[in-house]
Amino acid sequence: MPKEVLEESESRASRTRSGARHTKEPGVRVNQPEKTSLGRVGLIISGFIFAGMVLFTLSGYERISRAYADINALNNEIKLTDLRINELEVQIECAVTIQDAQKIAEAYGMQYPEKDQYVRIGDRLPFDNSLPSPAGYVETTPIPETTPVPTTTEPGTTGGGEQPPAGG
Repeated sequence: MPKEVLEESESRASRTRSGARHTKEPGVRVNQPEKTSLGRVGLIISGFIFAGMVLFTLSGYERISRAYADINALNNEIKLTDLRINELEVQIECAVTIQDAQKIAEAYGMQYPEKDQYVRIGDRLPFDNSLPSPAGYVETTPIPETTPVPTTTEPGTTGGGEQPPAGG
């Protein structure tokens, strides 16, 4: 073997140590082809396209999250409106007492019927040519003897039962 080949094989054998390489040691170099201006322009355009796609995706997520926020706000408004409706229904139910209803009825001329105005079920109606009830039918509903008259317990009231206070 030539002398140069032996020295080269010895130098290779002595390089078996591991660790950091010194900058003075020769290494393997890969020659990269130079980038042309067209390649650089293509790379820049690709970067802009990628950035545009990322921005488009992020703006889509932003629109979706804004839509969800609007939906949640509307749902909260619906819940508050339902609560307000329930509150108003309670106020309406508690606003009219029996005494108020009697006053309004009397103001419109509504009175309790007189005894001669009562009609038994199955009897002929005075304003109708209907047939009497079939034979054997027995009336079981008692007819009051007198017309109930509202009693006045305090000035300005017409009697009747008391309503419990609102909310209790």
